[in-house]
Amino acid sequence: MGFFKRIKDLFRKKPASPEPTPTPEPTPPKQPETPIIQEPTTYQVYKEKRRMLVSEAKKWLWVREHGSNRGDEIEMFQREVDGKANGEAWCLSFVQFCVHQVDRDYLKKYGNDPLPNWLYPTEHCLTLWNKTDVSSRITGDLHPGSILIWQYWDYGKQTARGHVGVIIEVISETDFITIEGNTVDRKSVVREGDGVYMMRRTISRSGNFRLKGFISPWENVKSTALGV
Repeated sequence: MGFFKRIKDLFRKKPASPEPTPTPEPTPPKQPETPIIQEPTTYQVYKEKRRMLVSEAKKWLWVREHGSNRGDEIEMFQREVDGKANGEAWCLSFVQFCVHQVDRDYLKKYGNDPLPNWLYPTEHCLTLWNKTDVSSRITGDLHPGSILIWQYWDYGKQTARGHVGVIIEVISETDFITIEGNTVDRKSVVREGDGVYMMRRTISRSGNFRLKGFISPWENVKSTALGV
């Protein structure tokens, strides 16, 4: 019996070997999500440039003439619009330089500039007022970074002469602090001075100068999303 049992065992079907358990694939590490870069709104750019303009104007408060309408910094201002420094009055040249420098610095810092200035390229204050887009004129609340323009009156008549400055602080609806070039440290408006000064101004008449108005160097578009 033992012999026949062994023969049967040889032909008996052996149970199948269990399939090997597959090794699970390693879970790849989770990739960090790419952050969504939010482009600044037009109003945010506008607000930043106004802040930069105030800072830029303050940088030059130490500038004084060396000769009539002369000096290294003054001639740099005068060359900003037309590349020439011919001893001309430079109050608007100073403002143009500051605005253009803000554009250059903004582009360098952020890589693009969606809001270039719209000032008419001139060194003449009343030409700036007349030829810059009328949308630039500010009729509502004033704010730092605005430009104000005066016109000189002679014996009750308008002249082509003017003066200009940058508002750096608003005190009230009628009072504000400015930085102006080609003026002097005097209460009244002076258009042929010896340097860059910080002044306190009002909207009322100052000697023979009357306020022409206010303009924004950059397009003033308010974002409804920001509620401003």
